[in-house]
Amino acid sequence: MGQRFTLISNSFIEDTTLSAGAKLVGLMYAKYANKERLAWPSVATLQKLTRLGRDSVKRGRAELVQKRLLEKMQRRGNPHGRFGRVVYRVSAELLARRGTEIQSSGEMGTQKTMQQLTAGLNLRSPGNPVGGKTGGRIFSR
Repeated sequence: MGQRFTLISNSFIEDTTLSAGAKLVGLMYAKYANKERLAWPSVATLQKLTRLGRDSVKRGRAELVQKRLLEKMQRRGNPHGRFGRVVYRVSAELLARRGTEIQSSGEMGTQKTMQQLTAGLNLRSPGNPVGGKTGGRIFSR
């Protein structure tokens, strides 16, 4: 099975009104969106993939809903009227148009890499549990 890709619109990546956390959460919703653009990853899954805390994931998701890049929908759970899982419809503005031509020459053009998107963010990593750019090392004099 070949590699799978998620196409993200450049306008979403370059939107300066969105926080970095909202962009990371938006990328994950785009990753999980099905053909109808519906996605329902858990907060725990979003935390794991973005390395953001629970509150940051929820704030990012709320920001995307406020900007209408995600639409919150309630699925009907059963015929007795109980509600099921909350799902989100990913805006077409967030996703790149189907049929977008990908350059095969190896040049990225105006496409942004994840490294460019997250440059300067204070993300936690296994080697850096407190964040920052020290690589988890504690300096003392």
